[in-house]
Amino acid sequence: MASAFFCISAIFLLFVLIHEVVLLEGSEDAAFSESYNISWGNGHVQSFFAGREIHLLMDKMS
Repeated sequence: MASAFFCISAIFLLFVLIHEVVLLEGSEDAAFSESYNISWGNGHVQSFFAGREIHLLMDKMS
């Protein structure tokens, strides 16, 4: 009984580890412009780190 539980636990753990590795392979930093379109206030947006980070600039009229 204990060996069956150990075997099932080991298979489950292996499945979880493989799943995590597959998810991590596909993750990469994407540029902001790949996911979002700035439709207004384009002059108030600064892009940093190859587009992976943006800063929104505020003025008195904002």
